[in-house]
Amino acid sequence: MLCRHLYTWTHTLYLSQHERSVHPAEYQASLARGHQTGNKRRWTYEEKVLVARAEVELSGCESLNARLCLAFPERTFEAIKGLRRNPAYRALVNELRSEGDRRMPEPAATLPPRWMPL
Repeated sequence: MLCRHLYTWTHTLYLSQHERSVHPAEYQASLARGHQTGNKRRWTYEEKVLVARAEVELSGCESLNARLCLAFPERTFEAIKGLRRNPAYRALVNELRSEGDRRMPEPAATLPPRWMPL
């Protein structure tokens, strides 16, 4: 945006208000870019399943949030902690646990799972 270079904004609030009112298309595009780059990203269902599987595998370990954070470095500790508090996610973990109890244990794979440190 041209205004960022022409004016010195003393507070980002003023810049944001200016961009929103004078350059609405550019402002909305910058918001969309922020969501694409991971600024307060939402969890996809596939990500939730991966974290839930990792949680089931690591159940019984101390500091489970920290271990999950190491296994999923693209997510913050707070994001993982917030996901694990979600009731829908808890139901998914319980479902995976019950499926694991019903089936026979699989032989060890030749490659370690994604969440296991090498």
